[in-house]
Amino acid sequence: MSVVASTAVLLSLAGLGGLAVWRLDRRCRQWARRARRLAVRAGDAELRVEQQQRLAEMQRRAEHAVEQTNAAVRAIHKGIARIPFGLLSRIQATRKSARVAQTVHDSTSEVVYESISAVNRLVGTQIRRGLRQDNETALEPGSLPPPTSTDRGPD
Repeated sequence: MSVVASTAVLLSLAGLGGLAVWRLDRRCRQWARRARRLAVRAGDAELRVEQQQRLAEMQRRAEHAVEQTNAAVRAIHKGIARIPFGLLSRIQATRKSARVAQTVHDSTSEVVYESISAVNRLVGTQIRRGLRQDNETALEPGSLPPPTSTDRGPD
C-alpha cells in the first residue's frame, strides 16, 4: 500500500474515531442534562411531599379545633338555654309549653351541632383523601412528565 493510501486510511480512521468521540461526548452531555432535570424533579417531588405532610397536619389540627369549638359552644348553648326554660317551667301557666319548646329547641340544636361535627369530619376525610392521592401521585415513577426531545438519551 502506498504512503498516500496509508495516510488516507489513517486520516479516515482518525476522522471516524473523532466522530465517535464527538457522538459519545454529545450523548454524555444529553444524559447529564437529563440527570439534572430528574434531580430537580425529584427535589420538587420531595418538597411537595413535605408540604402535603404539613397540610395534613394543619388539616388535622383545624378539624380538631372545629370539633372542640363545636363541643364548647354546644355545652355553653345548652347551659344558657336551660336558664329561661327552667324559669318558664317553674311557672304553672307556662310549664307545659316551656317543656314542649325546650324539647323542640334541644332536639333542633342537637341536630345542628351533630351536623357541624359530621360536615367537619366529612371535609376532613375528603381533604385527607385528596392529600393522599396527591402524595401517591408525587411518588409514582410514572407521574413524571414524558421526556422532551432534548431529554431523550442516545439516538
